Amino acid sequence: EWEKKYKKFEGALQPRIVAVNVSMNIFPKERNFNATGTYKMINKTDKAIDSIFLNHHAFLSTFTFNKPNTLVLEDSIHNFDIYKLKTPLQPKDSLELTFTVENKKNTLLRKHSPVRHNGTFLNNKELFPTLGYDSRGELQDDKTREKYGLAKNDLKPHPSDSTALGNTYISHDSDWIDFETTVSTSEDQIAIAPGYLQKEWVKDGRRYFHYKMDSKILNFYAYNSAKYEKVEDKWNDVKLEIYYHKGHEYNLDRMFKGVKASLAYNSENFSPYQHKQLRIVEFPNASFAQSFPNTIPFSENVGFIADVDDSDEGGVDYPFAITVHELAHQWWAHQVIGADVLGATMLSESLSEYVSLKVLEQTYGKEKMRKFLKKSLDDYLMKRTFESKREKPLMYNDGQGYIHYQKGSLVFYALSDYIGEKNLNNALKEYVTKVKFQKPPYTTSIEMVDYIKKAVPDSLQYVIKDMFETITLYKNRIVEAKSTKLDNGKYQVDFEFNVSKYRNNEKGRKYFGDNKLDSISHKTEKMKKPMYSLPLADYIDVAIFSEEEIEGKKKETILYLKKHKFTKINNKLSIIVDEKPTEVGIDPYNKLIDTNSEDNRRSL
Repeated sequence: EWEKKYKKFEGALQPRIVAVNVSMNIFPKERNFNATGTYKMINKTDKAIDSIFLNHHAFLSTFTFNKPNTLVLEDSIHNFDIYKLKTPLQPKDSLELTFTVENKKNTLLRKHSPVRHNGTFLNNKELFPTLGYDSRGELQDDKTREKYGLAKNDLKPHPSDSTALGNTYISHDSDWIDFETTVSTSEDQIAIAPGYLQKEWVKDGRRYFHYKMDSKILNFYAYNSAKYEKVEDKWNDVKLEIYYHKGHEYNLDRMFKGVKASLAYNSENFSPYQHKQLRIVEFPNASFAQSFPNTIPFSENVGFIADVDDSDEGGVDYPFAITVHELAHQWWAHQVIGADVLGATMLSESLSEYVSLKVLEQTYGKEKMRKFLKKSLDDYLMKRTFESKREKPLMYNDGQGYIHYQKGSLVFYALSDYIGEKNLNNALKEYVTKVKFQKPPYTTSIEMVDYIKKAVPDSLQYVIKDMFETITLYKNRIVEAKSTKLDNGKYQVDFEFNVSKYRNNEKGRKYFGDNKLDSISHKTEKMKKPMYSLPLADYIDVAIFSEEEIEGKKKETILYLKKHKFTKINNKLSIIVDEKPTEVGIDPYNKLIDTNSEDNRRSL
């Protein structure tokens, strides 16, 4: 119904929000809130605008414009209003909207408010009005859409569509805004919002905080309120703060370590950090973190009360890794923000995950990377099996987490291994310099990959096609392996292995090329059916390892690690090493998207 009634307004011209000033009042004991805000808007188009389309939420709200208008539609089911201006808003003219928002009365049967007794986390997207038709309210499943007489759900526009680059994927009604807010809470709590604290005071049993940002930000901000403890630190001239619940001190050092490592890596490799402070703020009962300008709400479950296993057999140090990732968003989203087209999240989530992997590598060493890479690989392979609509290549992804998080981190990490971390980061730095804080038209995955291509030698251009432009998977496996001790005390390692790769279409169907001439095949007496592959000219790691036990812990040593070029499916190598080998591997660190990471290594 929402789509049938209002999609016709999707392309209607609207003014852009350029400044936001909000007074937010949080009442933790009553589980209530109310807010008053003002949007300053400007007509940035070259045509007059005669109507304002207001999208809002199911709270009690009022809306007042500073220019005469008539309310011509008020839809209290879909929370969509249309206001016709008495005098159309001319190009470059401004308009102000003042609004109030409060929750409906709470009852024993229903809690209408998102406020918590201790640990409130709210963001503007779930509270305050937006301008224009919002396609996120549409039905997504094609079978359900067919049932109600709707056409198949379209993909976002392709990044080559120059007419679709006017909005970021964060917001369709604003670009970069001036931001100021005053937030109040109960006297025993601390309230936090992005910006710098200008003033704090207590009045009538309420505690007030006035925040103001000193530079323009995306129209994306949040509010936190709780009975916080605070710990402080510094990185260069940047003030660091963590606000946490008393008793949740377990991982504060890990989180500060992650903040500093991420600030250092991003600043050194891409561009300066744009703020003078960074806050991490705990909130309860969830398992995610979210990065707002200079402020990162971070849930207790994946950070503050996480029980990290530091042993060699343990998992990823995720409070550290998530902190690095969320801090990286201060660059990859809050400096570089993609247009709302296919592939947009590669520019934010994939790059933040890449930074997280590189910082993990710096901190824990390359020998630990298999654990982190294998987790990303296995998560990607598992989650893609649940895809219900379509899987697109990384640079054309439709916003699925398993693509832009897990696959994205693998792709950028592998690319840094192929062309060198410094070469990749220099290409990204050049790109950041070009597009950071840009005005529309906004950047795309195509533009980023074009910068990367310039740093990739001709012999490795196939990697760009495999990793970014297509869904390419490998089936690499060790078939046989043995080692022989030589008379001179060295060891000869002889092993046979397969290398093959194929592609999937967006429905998961396997193909080896456009026709039979595009593929190669191989069959031995041991095989029931032949193996096929796309034509190969691929450089892949070959490795030989030894292992020793020190103080009850097994330590792996690399005896041989080198990229070899492979042009056929079945391969044999004979390599001499100085020490007794215990294991051999093809792509042993799981840098490639291999459908079975368990058969890439073989014990000797």
